[in-house]
Order: sequence, then C-alpha cells, then structure tokens
Amino acid sequence: MTVTMPETQKSQGYSRLVVLDTATNLAAIPLTGVTAGEILTCHLYGDFVSEGGENVGEGPRKMCSRKVPQEFGNTTDTITDLQYSHLPQEDDAAPGNEARTLMTPGTTKILLEFQGMDGTGSTFAAGDSYIAHKVKLGRQRRGRTGEGEFDQFAITQSVIYADGGEPINGVVAA
Repeated sequence: MTVTMPETQKSQGYSRLVVLDTATNLAAIPLTGVTAGEILTCHLYGDFVSEGGENVGEGPRKMCSRKVPQEFGNTTDTITDLQYSHLPQEDDAAPGNEARTLMTPGTTKILLEFQGMDGTGSTFAAGDSYIAHKVKLGRQRRGRTGEGEFDQFAITQSVIYADGGEPINGVVAA
C-alpha cells in the first residue's frame, strides 16, 4: 500500500455566500436562480460556520447481556451569528448597506455556501457544489466588530434553521 499526501486547499478567502429569497429544490438550484441571488461574502466578517451535534447515550441493557449498547439520539444543527458591515449614517439603499437591507429580521432566506471558490469572484457554472441553508433571520443588533482602533461598525444577527431544517449538499443545475 502506498501512502500519499492528498492535495488540499486553503480556506481563508475561498468561500462565497449567496443569499436567495426562495428555491424549490435546495439540492439542485438552477444556474439562473443562483446568479439572481445577492453575493454577500465581502460584507461578512469572520467565518460562516454551521455545526451539527448528535446526542450519544446508553441504551437499555438486556438481562442476558454484559454490554450496555450505545445509541444515537437527537440531532441539532446550528449556525453561528452573522456579522456584517454597514454604514450607520447612510440609508438602506446606499452602497455598502446591501446586507442590512437584504437580511430583514423575521424573514426566511436561503444561504448558499460555496466552499473552495474565490470569495471575491462573482461567476458560477452548472456543476458547482454548495451547501444550502434555509434559515430564519433574527433581529439586527448594531454595534462594532470590537473595541480596538482597527474595528468597524457592524450588525450582528442571529440565524436559525427554518422549519427544523439542516444543511443540504447541492449542485448548481443547468
């Protein structure tokens, strides 16, 4: 057996996030639907992280057994809060406030996470893979990215999966 070192790709700067209002089939969104979305990658600070958890516990032991079986339990999928830039003294229509306008609290959106794509790019093709997140948006909390001299004004917004959903792997359809 030969041991090989697989090719890898750096992740920083190589993700793209597209926001859609609706999609019929999250696993195969048409190219026209993806290109109609709003690319918010350069508005976001930090990383977009979706995490899943699954409980593991002990099941009932049978009287004749000396082993206690382990079983999987409930699953929980969560998304970290989004933090994005905005210009606090400008109205919603001003350039730079696209994310603030688009991410209306209480609405449901489809977030398409394209991993491995240049974050500053804007082209897509049939066959590109993504992870779809159907989410409900919480309120927008205005603040700062931190307290240092290089920090900026930002909005932080909680996000939950809509309808008890979970991330769905998909491919852009022709």
